[in-house]
Amino acid sequence: MENRVYYTENGSGWIKARAGDLSDIYRLLNFINARVWPFSQDGLGGELYKAHHLQTPRIYITEDENYDITATTVIDYDHYDMAPLEIEDYCTATIPELMSKLSPIFFFLLMKEITVDEAVYLIKRDMLLEFS
Repeated sequence: MENRVYYTENGSGWIKARAGDLSDIYRLLNFINARVWPFSQDGLGGELYKAHHLQTPRIYITEDENYDITATTVIDYDHYDMAPLEIEDYCTATIPELMSKLSPIFFFLLMKEITVDEAVYLIKRDMLLEFS
């Protein structure tokens, strides 16, 4: 199965407006895809299952001229059969939450309110908990 999470049309419009100048966004996407590994969790403090890395999405800008930022994960049905609750939580809660946490960083960068280095720093500090 394939799971995709997108930002709204506003986000793709902002990207389309900067289509000739996306090197900072691509650099940020490369960093995220290399370093951010979301935890799937039950939302009940581990009562149903322990938090763990279940899948890893790839976050990218679509190449269909819509310029959507999407998080896409391909999930084997055998994996779903073994852990359906965890997969469903991943699809409906974990990835939307990740995209929500990343949205201010993406859109501040797009609006040139922050630099790509500041965006990477925010992810390291707030999501990866690296204090360097």
